[in-house]
Amino acid sequence: MQEKESLKFYTVNEKYIEYLSQFDTHVSWNKEQKRPYIGIVLRVEKYLYFAPLYSYKIGYDKYKENPSFIRIQDRKGRNVSIIRFAEMIPIPESEIQLLDFNSRGDKYKDLLQAENDFINNNRKVIYSKAKKIYNNVSKLKIPFFRNISCNFTLLEEKLNIYYESDTQKELSINDIEITCEVYDDIPHIKEELEKHNFHYVEEFTLDDIYMHNPETGEFTQNKGKITDTLIIRYVNENDQNGSVIINWTKKIRTC
Repeated sequence: MQEKESLKFYTVNEKYIEYLSQFDTHVSWNKEQKRPYIGIVLRVEKYLYFAPLYSYKIGYDKYKENPSFIRIQDRKGRNVSIIRFAEMIPIPESEIQLLDFNSRGDKYKDLLQAENDFINNNRKVIYSKAKKIYNNVSKLKIPFFRNISCNFTLLEEKLNIYYESDTQKELSINDIEITCEVYDDIPHIKEELEKHNFHYVEEFTLDDIYMHNPETGEFTQNKGKITDTLIIRYVNENDQNGSVIINWTKKIRTC
């Protein structure tokens, strides 16, 4: 998504919008609306930014030209939408999805294609405006633009926190099987699990898992997978939704 690449329309995960809206009232989020959030994604400084697209309203005719927005025109030169750079938000790639034009009706698909043609024919202007509004708000700190725009610096900080928590997200499970080759460690494993509100269910030995055929020397599955280890199963009975948050599963599994 570099400046030389074609601009495209994306939808954004509403949960991410909701998350950022906690920190900045300029973040465009209306939980009562069911329409998807559509916009363009471009790189500004070190971050990808999602700039929202809005249907055009008569009141927009009164807007004086400035870096906070750009009017989008159809093939006949009519204003059909507007992109607000003042309300653009930093966004990780994991929270956007390329908009599928074919999923829309023919009339809306044609409009999207016309808008797509316009933004790519005006790519240089779009990048220029996005960079100017960012600079006016975050670096020059011009009062007018700060009053109408998102706090880009703050939202970048919140993105970093969101991204870190997402990439280190704790695993949600309601039933885990732990394989441990060192039997002496099992009491410790039980203790650690129970500290995190897990409860012991059962444990079974190799004889419960497979049967040995003395004539052939082969092993046949009984009630589980053939294994040379002991499996301990735990569940958390306090979670009615069937999910438990733990962050040390890998450590336990590699004991």
